Amino acid sequence: MKNSSGPGLQVLAALLLTLATVATVIMLVTDNAGAMKVAVIAALWSAFIGFFLVGKYRFDAERAQEKLAHEQELLAAELEKEQVTHREQEMLLEQNYREALKDQRDDTLAEIRAQLDEMRQQLGQLTGQDFTYEPTALKAQARRIQEIEAAQPAANAAAPAKDSPAEPVAAEETTPAETATDAVPHAGGRFDTGAFARVNWAAGTTPTPDFAEDATARADADTKGADAEAAAKAAAEAAREKAEKYTAEKEKAAREAAEKEKAAAEARAKEAAAKRAELQRKEALEREERDRVRQEAARAAAAKKQAEELARKQAAEEAAVQREQEYERLRAEEQKRREEEAAQAFRDAQAHAAGGRRRRDEAADSVSVADLLKNLGASGSPRRHRAKD
Repeated sequence: MKNSSGPGLQVLAALLLTLATVATVIMLVTDNAGAMKVAVIAALWSAFIGFFLVGKYRFDAERAQEKLAHEQELLAAELEKEQVTHREQEMLLEQNYREALKDQRDDTLAEIRAQLDEMRQQLGQLTGQDFTYEPTALKAQARRIQEIEAAQPAANAAAPAKDSPAEPVAAEETTPAETATDAVPHAGGRFDTGAFARVNWAAGTTPTPDFAEDATARADADTKGADAEAAAKAAAEAAREKAEKYTAEKEKAAREAAEKEKAAAEARAKEAAAKRAELQRKEALEREERDRVRQEAARAAAAKKQAEELARKQAAEEAAVQREQEYERLRAEEQKRREEEAAQAFRDAQAHAAGGRRRRDEAADSVSVADLLKNLGASGSPRRHRAKD
């Protein structure tokens, strides 16, 4: 974050402190009225500069807070977008993995079915039988019905045979080889030996040479069926191993893809952590800037308060000086008035005293007519009396 104060605001702050210091020194050191006026003006200018700096720093702090809030919103939106993208990628990877496993399973099953069909064809060519696959449950149900239906004619034919000579009686007019071949069921290459129970034998009879040949053929067919079953098992085992190998390769590829995705997710998480660290660093710088702005505002407020205090103190001192000067003037006027009154009283007293003496002198110097006549009579004439004196 760039420093929003700039050199101009720093110069104003320095000028504010200088004016406040000058005003403080002048008010504390000198008592000159002119210097006091200069100190008051400096304090007022420092207060004005303090108001300006406080407003500017407050505006810068609000703008920085708005910018920080906007950056936080952008970062939160970006983080949310990254999380959504990460979840979508995880879901896509999981879906791809499941589809790959499903395709792999389907391919493996298709290969196994193809190999089983091929083995059935080979067994059919070797044995001359049809090894077409049918569901076991449906096949067992059909066999049971066939056995029940075949058992009823056999039981009906065996009932009159108790009173007749012992002869082999077949359930149908077919040769023993056809009966054995058609009646023997199979399940995946295995012959059902219980099918021999459907052949009715009379007591005391022996098998014919044709039946011995059929038994030999069945034994050969059993041997070939066992060999075919072993081959089928070997082929199924090979197919299973191949399927397991293919599955292992697919799982390995899926694990590698998951590891790559995990590494990418970790990289994105590290990048998000780096962004959060950068945001925290920016927030720390913002806090430091706000603290610095608050400190400067506090210093400006303190300087303003100090200037106001100095101004109030200066005004109080000026008022005290004016009151003292007015008191001195009034006292001087009172003293002067008293001195004038005292001088006037003294002059009046002197004038009064001078008038009394003059009257006394006049009274002392005055001669009544009787005394004058008396003196004139005693001295004869005033001239003679004045000469005598």
